[in-house]
Amino acid sequence: RLCACCFATRPRLHCCAAACVTELGRCLAAVELDYLLGRGQGWDSVQAWQETLSGGEKQRLAMARLLFHKPAYAILDECTSAVGVMSRECIFIGCA
Repeated sequence: RLCACCFATRPRLHCCAAACVTELGRCLAAVELDYLLGRGQGWDSVQAWQETLSGGEKQRLAMARLLFHKPAYAILDECTSAVGVMSRECIFIGCA
């Protein structure tokens, strides 16, 4: 099971601090995916996400992970090809 905080496969109990969950919520909001928390049981929701999320949602989730981890560099290829124009603008503003 993936930890909602750091996306690692370790028990959530051991790595999720309130600050990390807050930051992850900010990252989801920056890419307009905060509504996903309303699907199911919030951070503890278990679903077949590959089947549940659209192509654009998958791309935005990948960008949320990028925002959360804050790498010094990121090489992105077609990272928003399935995302609408308005959402694309919000994503890149969040990356700035």
